[in-house]
Amino acid sequence: MLRAQLLELASRGHRVPIAADLVLHGRSDAVQILRDGARLGAVVSEAAARFRTSLAFPIMDLRLEKAELLRCFAVPDEEVERFPLRDDAYAGTAA
Repeated sequence: MLRAQLLELASRGHRVPIAADLVLHGRSDAVQILRDGARLGAVVSEAAARFRTSLAFPIMDLRLEKAELLRCFAVPDEEVERFPLRDDAYAGTAA
């Protein structure tokens, strides 16, 4: 049923923005917006309005997810980017 509804929307020229980051990167303070939930929500809402749809997909940046996860484990900010998240990164270190 969902497939039929989506095909109907497509046949009428309906477009769903899957790249809210295009709207985000149109802003001069995009990096700050990524860390501000309310402002990021406004960007997603703007993307939906710009493409005249009730649907907008949020930005998925796994670098942000990784940074937040590592922050919970007190990994310093300057180490986050190169911090490995692989099982084999610690091979041979188990006691």
